[in-house]
Amino acid sequence: MAYHTSLNGQGPTSEEKPSKDRGESISEYRGELFDLSKGLTNSEGRLLLMGYAQQQQKLREFGALVSEYHRYSSRNNEQIKSTELEAWLLKILDGREALYASLNKAYSAESWRNL
Repeated sequence: MAYHTSLNGQGPTSEEKPSKDRGESISEYRGELFDLSKGLTNSEGRLLLMGYAQQQQKLREFGALVSEYHRYSSRNNEQIKSTELEAWLLKILDGREALYASLNKAYSAESWRNL
């Protein structure tokens, strides 16, 4: 994928231990991700009710990836390096792209049926 920018958008970043501010930011993002996971669970149920099992599976995979990141960042909050965050960002963006491609496929097929 072509998502090779740094998290701060300013090129390569230092490999030093994260600052206190960075640790607080990571903690804040973990909280936001936890809240989002609740919404993913509701969305999975709706997709299944509508008969979109393949799209539900993609959503589950994406949710599992985000949960994996959450677990990793929880354990290593003070030890995470910017390159590790970059790698996680790429994984999450790739997972999101796969999810949206699957949802688009279902939406496009549904649109054609309704013409």
